[in-house]
Parts: sequence; structure tokens; C-alpha cells
Amino acid sequence: MKKGIIVFLIVLVVLCGGFIIYYIMDSRDIDQENGNNNTTGNNDETQSNTVDESDDGTFIVKNVKNEDFNTYYKKIEVIDEAEDCVKVEKKDNKLILNLIESDTNEILFERGSVVSYDETYTISNVNANDVKTIFYGAEGQDIGYPLVLLLLNDGTVKAIDIQNGYQTGNFIAKNISGVENIVKFEQVDVTPPNDSGFIGVVAISEDNTIYSIQHQ
Repeated sequence: MKKGIIVFLIVLVVLCGGFIIYYIMDSRDIDQENGNNNTTGNNDETQSNTVDESDDGTFIVKNVKNEDFNTYYKKIEVIDEAEDCVKVEKKDNKLILNLIESDTNEILFERGSVVSYDETYTISNVNANDVKTIFYGAEGQDIGYPLVLLLLNDGTVKAIDIQNGYQTGNFIAKNISGVENIVKFEQVDVTPPNDSGFIGVVAISEDNTIYSIQHQ
């Protein structure tokens, strides 16, 4: 009788041990599967957050109210330094940029530059055949940093990232999101309340919507 009880207990222990091992292994598999799902989710999130380098927020666009424009913005002639820094020309279906020797460029080069007056640079992310107008402007306070805007045939706008181009040698025409039906650009002197003044550029649409465009 005792022998039978002992055998029964041994069998019971073996069965319980097997069940415990199975439970542990099954839990590990579930955790691993969840981990894989989380990894996949992270990859999807990374991909969905990937931003095209041509529209990465390099340029800040603000809608300017008409009353503010009439009060704090004054149209001025295009700053000489703007056209003295760079020259952009159409060549076949490409836009070609050359740097112009000027006092402004010498100052800008001192801030860090890898470009040269002797080089010709092709502007990426734009087809020259789509460009209606090339506008040379300037922005800033201490010095008028060149701001080159491209008005496309469909009324949208691209801006050439001059600052990045000076530092890397790669000049990219960045898409300006949310700006449509543009008919002209204006160089302006801005004197906001309780702030120091600066020069900037605005884009004006067919319905007289006004957008200020500036580099970050």
C-alpha cells in the first residue's frame, strides 16, 4: 500500500514539474512575440515620422494679417547684398548657382563655409522648367542673409537653402508647404511692437493673403 502511494506521489510530482516547465516556456514565447510586435510597431512609427529632406521645416512660414502688414511692414527696394551674393540661372532643366565675390559673402564665409567662387553648383529638388520667377531677397538684422525664392508655374513656392549650401556645398530647393496661388514676393522692413526691427520677405497670393518666409 505504501509503495503504491509513493509511486503515485512520484508521478504527481513529475506531472506538476512538466506543467510548470511548459507554462514557463509558453510565457517566454508570448513575451518574445510581443517584443517582435513592439519592434515592428516602432519601425512603422519611425517610417511614418520620416520627413522628406525637401520639406523639413528649414523655412518658417507665418500668415500675416493685413492690418499687421499695413502697420508693421514696409515695402523696400531689394537689398543690394541679396543680388551680390549669388546668381541663379536656368540651364536646360537645371538651376545653376554661382557665388559672387562680395563683402557680404566674405563675412558669411567667415562663419563657416566649404564653397568656392570658382565652383558651379546645381540646385537639387527642382526642375528649371517649372520655375516662373527667381526672387533675390535678404533677411536678418546685422547682415542681410541672402534668401532666394522660386515661384513655380503652379503658384507654389520653393526656397533655396543658402545657409546649408554655404556650409555643405549642397544647395537644395526646399518646398514651402501651405503657400499657394502666389503672384509676387516683396522685400520688407519689419518693425514689430516691443521688438527690434529686421528685414524680411513676404509672399502675396492672388486673394492678397500674405505669408512671411524666413530661414530658421
